[in-house]
Amino acid sequence: MDPKILKKIQTPARLAKIVEDLKKKGKKVVLCHGVFDIVHLGHIRYFNQAKKQGDVLIASLTQDKYVRRGPGRPYFTGRLRAEALASLAMTDYVSIVDAPTATDFIYKVRPDIYAKGPDYKVKGKDITGKIYEEEEAIKAVGGKLFFTDDITFSSSKLINDYLDAYPPRTVKYLKAMAKRYPIDHIVESLEALKKLKYLVIGDTIIDEYHYCSPMGKSSKEHLVVNRYESKEIFAGGTLATANNTASVCGQVDLVTILGEKKSYQGFIESHLSSNVKAKFSCVPMQRPLSKEDTSARNTTVNCLKFVLLMTAILPLVRKRKSSII
Repeated sequence: MDPKILKKIQTPARLAKIVEDLKKKGKKVVLCHGVFDIVHLGHIRYFNQAKKQGDVLIASLTQDKYVRRGPGRPYFTGRLRAEALASLAMTDYVSIVDAPTATDFIYKVRPDIYAKGPDYKVKGKDITGKIYEEEEAIKAVGGKLFFTDDITFSSSKLINDYLDAYPPRTVKYLKAMAKRYPIDHIVESLEALKKLKYLVIGDTIIDEYHYCSPMGKSSKEHLVVNRYESKEIFAGGTLATANNTASVCGQVDLVTILGEKKSYQGFIESHLSSNVKAKFSCVPMQRPLSKEDTSARNTTVNCLKFVLLMTAILPLVRKRKSSII
């Protein structure tokens, strides 16, 4: 990277000190913030208009892990996006923000003006609602919010239309959905789910993965010898269903069965969403049966499961109407 470009890219802490010194010299600092996955003409005009409001232009961008634009996003890493912004003549400084919004960065750097594009003028259309927090932050540090008024483009649309971010089948489906349902309708439908209460019934599955590194072939057997490295445990089965359901609705009641000896109840409770209320029933260990008794064993266990489940479910059903998964 060119040293002149690299010099523009600064950490938030370092930039806060730079801005403090600039203000002592009477300079007015303007901040622009976004993902900037693909820099297009809309961004260029946005930066140019913002720069006219002051003397120094800072472009901050969201760290990769906080970008919520779909699978495969951001298309370019934070470092590459920072380099692209630093390569523009109108930017004076660039910084990668380790947060989902610019709020904390505004409090730290304290710019005079926070510039946003025209699509944020109607604050209610910001589906994240973060524009209100950012406006409060810029006013708290003595600055003001400024909206540009030039043409806009969508980086997400450009990536979805012209880059291979999704398989062709997925692209076809998303385009069909976009034509059939406007984004406001989709958001309203998802918001309506928050009012629903669900009852999830099913088997608990604990997925345990052991990760190994191959060492070579065994000298005595036709096997590959592996060295154990680590393990991960996941809450699967109906636990995953309950958590996924809880991410879009208001309240979830979970009814499931655990083993008596190794129930993993503590692990399960720590991995359930806060709006999931679980009802556990423990099944005693069954002694091994002969092959001929397999059918009878399955019938007995299933009957036991049914009795335990109904015992847990009936009080919930009587209390209120629930959707059952």
